Amino acid sequence: MRFILKAWLPLLNVGALGALAYLLVRWSDLTAAHKLSFVVTILLVLHINEEEWAPGGFAYLFNVLLHKSAAPDRYPMSPVIAMVVDVVVWSSLFLPALFFPHVIWLGLAPMFLAILESVTHGVLIGIVLQWRGRGWSPYNPGLVTAVLLAATGAVYIVVAVSDHLIGGLDWFWAVLYFIGTVFVGLVLPEQGFRSVTARWAFTPEQTLGYYRRYTTVEETFGGLQPAGAQ
Repeated sequence: MRFILKAWLPLLNVGALGALAYLLVRWSDLTAAHKLSFVVTILLVLHINEEEWAPGGFAYLFNVLLHKSAAPDRYPMSPVIAMVVDVVVWSSLFLPALFFPHVIWLGLAPMFLAILESVTHGVLIGIVLQWRGRGWSPYNPGLVTAVLLAATGAVYIVVAVSDHLIGGLDWFWAVLYFIGTVFVGLVLPEQGFRSVTARWAFTPEQTLGYYRRYTTVEETFGGLQPAGAQ
């Protein structure tokens, strides 16, 4: 498991680079909607990197600021949950549109999540932080790429509608597929795998990320023993 937890994001990056290479090589052969499907799929990987690594700190945002966890390196979000959610959502919600561009509802479904990411990072997180007395910040890990995701999703919908690619049933199947994949790939892992005694935990560096400029390991973990590199 230690190897898998270290390898999944680099492997996801390789997949995104492969998608980028294909997009550039076949650019003139692809429709506008298909190009946007590639762009949003690549952007999701960049979004995951922004949350997890550059600058990272989504674990601190989620576990400490939003949930005031007593085990901030593993509860309610652990590295296993983050891995399962990101890999399953990317592979089941975003990748299919690259291989089946003529099934328009497969291309439409991930755009809903792309737009919702911007709402989550740009609005909802700020509201929750204010409600819990955590103050307001102009940035949180994932915000920049969330805005790019939303812009791509909105452009895709405009293009698909203006080119008359979307029929009434496409909206229905897209919403249904979106809800189903989010439930299976996000809700179930987050609810089913969360445990305050989870074996695998984020390192202090992974936990803090962007928030290292505002807090310390000692302040975050108190008297707890944070996980080392696991």
